[in-house]
Amino acid sequence: MKPKLVILTTNFGTNFSGGSRATCEVFSRIQDQFEKITVLGTVIGDHRFQNLEFIKVNHWLNTYQAIKKLEDDLTIFYGDFYNSFLLGVAQVPFIFTYHDNWPELAKLNIKSRFQSLFYNTAYYYIFRKAKVLITVSDFKKKTLEKYAEKVYLIPNGFDSSAQYTTEVTQARGQVLMVGNIDDRKYALALKLFGHIKERDPISIDIYGHIVNKNLAKNLSKYPFVSLKGFVEHIPYASYKLLLHTSFSESFGLIFYEAIYNRVPVLTFNVGGAPEIISKENGRMVQAYNIETMYDVLKKMTLNPFQANRETVSSFSWENTSSTYQNLFRDVG
Repeated sequence: MKPKLVILTTNFGTNFSGGSRATCEVFSRIQDQFEKITVLGTVIGDHRFQNLEFIKVNHWLNTYQAIKKLEDDLTIFYGDFYNSFLLGVAQVPFIFTYHDNWPELAKLNIKSRFQSLFYNTAYYYIFRKAKVLITVSDFKKKTLEKYAEKVYLIPNGFDSSAQYTTEVTQARGQVLMVGNIDDRKYALALKLFGHIKERDPISIDIYGHIVNKNLAKNLSKYPFVSLKGFVEHIPYASYKLLLHTSFSESFGLIFYEAIYNRVPVLTFNVGGAPEIISKENGRMVQAYNIETMYDVLKKMTLNPFQANRETVSSFSWENTSSTYQNLFRDVG
């Protein structure tokens, strides 16, 4: 008999954060391996599941109650966010994939430092309680191995069959940035934009949901910046360069997509970036060196090159989901 799967998350869908999208991409491809899939979350978005039950949970108490109600010998519990500490509290065996950016995110600002008191505590509890721990980068694997004997490294992927690009105009744009507009991804962009001069041949389009309205307002004040909002299919091939100014990054899903479309990536050397970025597909700048980032940005826009898509050819969602399937079978 096939097992049942319960996924504990917050936002569930391909139109949310990278972690939410990864969960949907993986399990939608192996959904036939489960008798039933139930999602406990706060919001449901776009997905490709056929046999899915979504149970809306609004607070920790009713989440805990839902977990206990669904518990049986045929159910596998899976989590991808900090609220998975409730799986430990409920004392059910669970598998957990770590997508988040703590503890390094505590250094972003004072607000993050205070937030880290909760998030670090919650995640460290999860790491100790999970039956199986999965990480998406070797960078994160080193963190998790401090708390668990066995950690599985399964990188995220991208859909090589998807149409990421729209119609490509003959006059290729300059630079795109991709990701929800929040402090982690764009606080450093504001500092960088302050160095860009009117005479610089640089225009920047930003794709992503607006999380921090004040930050979005400040970004849009620059005449060379255009906020495009969230779009399902990002026209990577219409641009010369993907600019990434994230303070921390556990994995680079959008790196794969850009490079596959032969668009090079410019990023700080943070998190899992060195595991993806090479001279063949982009450039890395010493972490948070804004002056050097500005210099390299100018050089890359004036002397564009095509990224070698073969450097990311093995990072497919098919490979990722197949690895998850084998792991679930072995430990289930």
